[in-house]
Order: sequence, then structure tokens, then C-alpha cells
Amino acid sequence: MVIVSGSVYRKGEFIEGHIVCEDNIMKFHDGLAEDADHRGIVIPTFSNCHMHIGDSAIPRPPPGTVEEIVGPPDGYKHRMLRQLSDDDINRAMSSCMDGMMEGGIGRFIDFREGGLAGARQLNNSLEGKALDCDIYSRPAGNVFNEKELKDLLEISTGIGISAISDWDQNELVKIARYLAKNGKPLGLHASERVQEDIVAILDLEPKFLVHMIEATDEDLEACYLEKIPVVICPRANSFFGLQPPIDRMLDAGLDICLGTDNVMLAEPDMFEEMRALRNLASPDALTDEGLLGIVFDNSRKVLNSNPGIGSGTGSWGYDGFIVLEKASDDPSRQVIDATRNDICFHFQWRP
Repeated sequence: MVIVSGSVYRKGEFIEGHIVCEDNIMKFHDGLAEDADHRGIVIPTFSNCHMHIGDSAIPRPPPGTVEEIVGPPDGYKHRMLRQLSDDDINRAMSSCMDGMMEGGIGRFIDFREGGLAGARQLNNSLEGKALDCDIYSRPAGNVFNEKELKDLLEISTGIGISAISDWDQNELVKIARYLAKNGKPLGLHASERVQEDIVAILDLEPKFLVHMIEATDEDLEACYLEKIPVVICPRANSFFGLQPPIDRMLDAGLDICLGTDNVMLAEPDMFEEMRALRNLASPDALTDEGLLGIVFDNSRKVLNSNPGIGSGTGSWGYDGFIVLEKASDDPSRQVIDATRNDICFHFQWRP
């Protein structure tokens, strides 16, 4: 049994309380615990809602455009990946996962390139890690192949598409229909470097979109009306001189989620990503409490409800927690100012 006590984040606010972990069940109780094993500010483990973890084996690229650096099939990252051995990529992904766990990340969504081989490689790297991953795999070619999709979905959460600009729309419609028929989610990069047709995007019934940097107000309103969350990645975007329209997204009422994107562009550090978002948004548009809601609660709206996930959370309501060894006079601000070095305890529920 482990007991942690202090200022506990729960349902959008900090409450003086404690969490008891026993038999892999986390139960929240009001009031401080005198016999606590760890004290401080208690927050949920982070969910990194968009990554490309295979990029962790690639050196930081030279300056370039989105298309030149990450565009399929021959952008910088794709050329580099073709030059690396499986062992190189596996070692880099494993090291990256270790760093994420040390930084308080409990779960991540990965858009995994490389077809079946890429999805299998990521699944193999996850073995033995106290880390959950929703794998959004990608067909090896930009065409609908029912046999390939069936095989991919046996080892993946869903399908993650680079952008509708890279595909024939008819092929994407076939994929979307197949996913809907089989109850599997679709994730899409959208309007990252150019504005893309939001009607064509939403016709695919995606579970969530990533980026939406070049989206118009009408595009954002359409996402709001369809209740489609948008994942933003401020630090990776800044490499290309791009900036997500945070204030307009908030004005539209969108559910914004946070990810770190390509590891070669931004280390998967959610403390740093949170501060990057803080610095982009107008203070009157995004409060500290609103920022923590994006980080800890909105993320749950894009995570797939896999069987078993959450069944061990008990009355705590999250899949894990970290304890920050910091004063709790202003816990929201203390969390936003924290680094991984402030973590004194980390617990992740495992099914």
C-alpha cells in the first residue's frame, strides 16, 4: 500500500486530500493523511496526445519547411528512417520511453509510420515498459488495402493519416468506412501548412485532428459543432516558424489537447510543452486552471477506451499520478513552473 497526500488535482481543481493505492486501485479521500509515504502536489500522469516516437533515432534536422522535413515519402525524416537499422530505431524508442516515464508521462498516442513493420516494432519496444500507448498506425502506401488494414488493426488502436493533401480522397473514404464498420478510430493531421477542405476532413469522421494551424474561424467552428478535439504541438510547430491559433481555438470553444509531435524536433517533455502553450495564449483567454484542464482532462477525450483502461482507477479517476515536491500555496502555478526534477514519486496503474 502507498499513500500520497497534499494538494490533489481532481476534476479540474486542487483539493486538500490523499490517495491510497492498494492492489492497483487508487482511491481518493478528503483531508491530509498523517501517515503518508509522499507529500506534495499530486497531479495525474501526463498523456502526450501526439507523437512520432520513431523519430527519436533521427538527429535534429537542418532548417526547412514542413514538406521538406516531415513530408512523406521523401522528406528528411523519411530518408533518415530508411537509413537506420531496426536495432537503431528500437534502442532510440526504448530510451525515449524511459525518459517519458521519468518525466511523468503515463500514456501517449503515436502516429506510427512504416505499415505493419512499424506497428510491430513499436509494440515490441513497449514490452516491459510501465507506459501505455495508443498506436495509430499508417498503411505502407497511400491506398486502401483491406487485408493490410485488418492486419494493422489487430495490433493498433486505429489509423493515423499524414494529411488529406497526401491522399486521393476516394482512398481515404474507403479507409474511413472500413474503420467505422469495425469500430476503430481515425486520427488526421489537418491544415498544418496549408488550409485543407474541412468538409472533406470531417466527412471522414475522425476521432481527433492534429495541428489545424492554417484553419479559418469557420473551420474551427465546424470542428466545435462536430465535437472533434484538436491536438496542438507548439514547440514542434515553432521549428517551422508556425504557431497554432490558440486564442481563436479557445474562442471557438474547441477541446484542445497537447502533444509534442516529432521527437527530433521537441523532446517529449510535457512540462515544457505546457509552458510553451502558456506563452502562446493570451492570459485573459487561458487561465492557469484552464491550461491544466487542457493537459489533464481534455486528453481523455482523444484517448481510445480500450478494454480495461481505467478499471483500476477507483475513485481517483485517472490512470496514474505523480507527486511534485513543491509548496502548495498556489498549486496551479507551481505545476506550470515545475520540471521533471520536482517529481518525487510516480505511480502508473497497470491492467
